[in-house]
Amino acid sequence: MASSETSTPNAYDSAPMMESSSSIQMQDQVARNNSLRRTRQSEGHFTEELPVRLGAFTFHNISSLESNKFIDPYKPIGSVDNKAVGGQPAQPTQPTPSTQLPQPTQPMDRINIPNKIISLRGTQTEERLTALAQLFGPDTDILQHHVLTQGILRKSRPSKHDHYITIRFISIGVFPNRNHRLPLAADYKTEKKLQIKLASQLVQHRQACQEKGWEDVACYRNMTLHNDSTFTVEQQVTLLAPYSSSYDWSGVMLSDFGTYNAKKLGDYPWEKAAEGDQTARFLSPYTTNLEGFKLPHRPDPWRSKMFGKSEEKLVFLQDFFVFAGDLLQTSSACWGHALGFLRHTLDNLPEDPKVQILRISRATEVLDRADRFFAAVNRFLRAKTQETEHIINTHQKHGAYQEEANRTEWIDKRESLMKILASEFEFLATEATELNTWCRNAHATALSQVNIQMAQQGLVQGERIRTITFLAFFFVPVTLVSSLFGMNIKELSEGKEPEIWLYFVCAAVATSLTILGGIVVLYWRYIVEEVKKQLQSESVSPTLQDPNTQDTPAGRTTW
Repeated sequence: MASSETSTPNAYDSAPMMESSSSIQMQDQVARNNSLRRTRQSEGHFTEELPVRLGAFTFHNISSLESNKFIDPYKPIGSVDNKAVGGQPAQPTQPTPSTQLPQPTQPMDRINIPNKIISLRGTQTEERLTALAQLFGPDTDILQHHVLTQGILRKSRPSKHDHYITIRFISIGVFPNRNHRLPLAADYKTEKKLQIKLASQLVQHRQACQEKGWEDVACYRNMTLHNDSTFTVEQQVTLLAPYSSSYDWSGVMLSDFGTYNAKKLGDYPWEKAAEGDQTARFLSPYTTNLEGFKLPHRPDPWRSKMFGKSEEKLVFLQDFFVFAGDLLQTSSACWGHALGFLRHTLDNLPEDPKVQILRISRATEVLDRADRFFAAVNRFLRAKTQETEHIINTHQKHGAYQEEANRTEWIDKRESLMKILASEFEFLATEATELNTWCRNAHATALSQVNIQMAQQGLVQGERIRTITFLAFFFVPVTLVSSLFGMNIKELSEGKEPEIWLYFVCAAVATSLTILGGIVVLYWRYIVEEVKKQLQSESVSPTLQDPNTQDTPAGRTTW
């Protein structure tokens, strides 16, 4: 009998599979979902059903991993073993005491068992990733970068394309209390303040996960505000395949989509970022209508999985690229949806150039990250294209037997998938480049408008200062005379107070002298400017004469 502590499905297992009462019903549902997915993908919409058929693999729990122990990931310890299509999750078994755990001599030998994959979802501790690196032998810095979101991104080298790939996803969220203002209202200070709060909430969420040791909690790479109510959330999946042969492979999948939402442990990173907003809603993956923000949480592409035909599962078992390609298809649909939203947002910018600069700058940040991701995917696809061509040429050169040909039918699937992905990501890269170019031009235009406004404000301020200066010609003399008459004149004049008319006479004289002095100064500046202009004209006039003449500016001839 399993204990109560181990009866709950563990967070490291695969996402919940759809249950069906009969195989016929499930096949009908699969057909409907596949048809719906193809229709939505053809429309360019992001679908919540991830088109990855994970039923061909066995997911195992490694939640009991410790840095000083080796646990066989292919013998579930307190985990749920998700079986093939239509199978019900098995009840978790009692954890095996650590003293009974096998102690392999070569950790790399553990991955040589084909068709095995370990899924790690959400936040992970550094100790657990270190233990995973010891078990599977992948490059440790790849695992570290997946957890340390502020770390240095390591690009895929040509020799490492077979080992891992990082796939990014994006979704669109909204603050419902502000949705009625989209896109009419625009407040520069409010949007800037909201973006600062979003960034602060994201940092606090990361720190809380690290300090409190939260595991399996959904984590987020970037959150970007695009107007006063709408934002985007970016997450990623890292897929590693330390073991891969011509017919099968095994690996580990690290996903930001956790089995626990942060709400269960506190608040979402985007909550309490806007004044009066405690919740957020996300755009339904099935619509592009901006009124369709109804989902209460970030759309999880790992939910509601459906499994395809047996021959499709066989293809996933044979080739790491086909498995990763299915993830890339979901990513392309997701980014296509986001790019369409960005184009709509940029087409409806407010008139305030300061707000335009703010929104364009944020859109440019997202587009720059998209460009880097698309470039990495294209490098990955080019490497896989060369690999596929090499395999095809090898088989054609040496002539494979019929049995060998039957086992390598996945080559056709891979080649077809590569063409689809190449066209999709080429289109996305072109779209992102066009939007990025437009953003940079629009940013320069808006910046010019801001500079013009600042120059106009400077002219207005200059006119005001000039007016104040003219008023000072009258105010300063009067103030000076008033200060003189405010002294102890009575005591100095043997107790006699000065007549009031004397003050006005002194004030008039002082004011007249001040104005006269100002006129003299202005006239002197005028004379100086005229002399400078005359001297400049005389210095330029010789260059306009015929160089063959020997006449000087004074009309005299020099010998």
